[in-house]
Amino acid sequence: MNCPQCGYAMGPFDVECERCKRMAALKPAEPRAREAAPVAPAQVPVAPFRPPVTPAKPQASAGHPLSAGGILLGCLGAVILGVVMLVALCDTPVPTSVSSVPAPGFVATTPSGPSLADFQAIEAGMTRAQVESILGPGELLSQVSLPGVGTSEMYQWTGRGDLGANMNVSFQDGCVVSKAQFGLR
Repeated sequence: MNCPQCGYAMGPFDVECERCKRMAALKPAEPRAREAAPVAPAQVPVAPFRPPVTPAKPQASAGHPLSAGGILLGCLGAVILGVVMLVALCDTPVPTSVSSVPAPGFVATTPSGPSLADFQAIEAGMTRAQVESILGPGELLSQVSLPGVGTSEMYQWTGRGDLGANMNVSFQDGCVVSKAQFGLR
């Protein structure tokens, strides 16, 4: 149903038009003919405007840390400290070669696991059983099976050699397709 005054689409349970009700509330009320014209409101005396009083900031004296002299002195101290640190760093000798000799009591190699020779014995097309007969069982890192494509697996072995030495072998449908190593000896 539409409002007969404004044409606004009203709901089936609306008794009066919401749009007309809002518009009537926005319009200033017109004086009725029988009522007297509105009386002007009495003037209320207004106090003159006075800006808020802010407390005066204390003036920095010559000995105060925030005075111009104090700030300048602080900046000068920071520059001097920076120069001293730079000189100290420049005088420190820089090693020209890195020694691979470990500190006493520190083991820098992994004594067990596959060696570089074991890694080189792995060839493309070998089965997982053949690889595990050379390297022993590995740790499964990832496995993906896709219908129509096959199954891909990646295994890792902690190797013999430098600290962190390892090797990975990737299998596609149970056969070696790639291999990689780091730090094996």
